[in-house]
Amino acid sequence: MKINRVSLAAEQGDVEAQRSLCGIYANGWGTPQDLVLALMWGIIAVHSGMQNAKKVIDYFVGHMTPEQRQAAEKKAIDWFQRREHQPSHGSE
Repeated sequence: MKINRVSLAAEQGDVEAQRSLCGIYANGWGTPQDLVLALMWGIIAVHSGMQNAKKVIDYFVGHMTPEQRQAAEKKAIDWFQRREHQPSHGSE
């Protein structure tokens, strides 16, 4: 299934996949629509260097409740914290 491949790539740090997941969850393509996950992946993509995803984030912020935005931000922070604690596989 395509979303599984995109999810795996996004989890591994692929910024294009992160941006793609933002769109997938925002539009409900192949998965239920989830604006919290869409915003989470948009935040991650921006912080990973995809500055054009910022426009998408700005759009979401205007269409979500403060609770939804806070949940997305927490999920993004949790994702980055998990990444910080993963062992590096390329530096051995």
